[in-house]
Amino acid sequence: MINFISTKDTINAITNSLNKKYNGGYLRFGDGDANIASGASDMYQTGNPQIRQEMIDTFALNLPNLFKAFPHHTHTARREPLMEPGNMIFTDADFNRMAANVSRFWDMTGDVYSAVALHQQLNETPNLLVKFFTLCRTFDIVFVGNKTFDKQSIKDLFGDAVTFVDTLPRDAYQEIDKLEAEINALDNNYKLYIMCCGMSSRILTKRLIGNKPGFFFDIGSVIDVFLAKPKLDRTWLRITNAVENAKYVKEKLK
Repeated sequence: MINFISTKDTINAITNSLNKKYNGGYLRFGDGDANIASGASDMYQTGNPQIRQEMIDTFALNLPNLFKAFPHHTHTARREPLMEPGNMIFTDADFNRMAANVSRFWDMTGDVYSAVALHQQLNETPNLLVKFFTLCRTFDIVFVGNKTFDKQSIKDLFGDAVTFVDTLPRDAYQEIDKLEAEINALDNNYKLYIMCCGMSSRILTKRLIGNKPGFFFDIGSVIDVFLAKPKLDRTWLRITNAVENAKYVKEKLK
């Protein structure tokens, strides 16, 4: 039986794990991951046999406090306030197609968390994100992500004491062994790892989650709206108040 979890309850589950300093993670799966697991390429990641097998293994992860997520909101099911076409919901047909694609590698039985939890709550309840990021800032933060990102914007969100592990803007998997070694070289104190390198976020989490104490948080594209110059190439950023709400969140975190 599948139990789809709402965006607020997804954030609450992650918050509970962080408050208790559980080792765990939040992984956001979608069409692109299934394409890679099928041996194909995706927009920001070239496929090959090695990444294919690693993605299959990542889909199969089943650990305590590992929150596996999928964009499961549609026009007719699990629709939340302010969701509209282009903003966090799919047609039933698109949902069914994506679910069929992903379910070849993950049967999605049990709890299936929302892959758009931060995106949705940025629009619906910005103060919930203020509370969530305030909690995040109490941990040692390691930001694993695109080396071209404005680092000051990341510090504005997570605090000044961020350790950066830089990744390639595309095809981050090319350097995954180097990234793994760089993270393994860090001390073993409990940390919050903000994973922001596409599909390599999920695979790196798979490699590290049993070895490094901490929580691996797959933040996804919502990070774009918190940059000093937000990229507005995604529809949801253009048709919602996300940009203004992100400014509000960052102001509250000062």
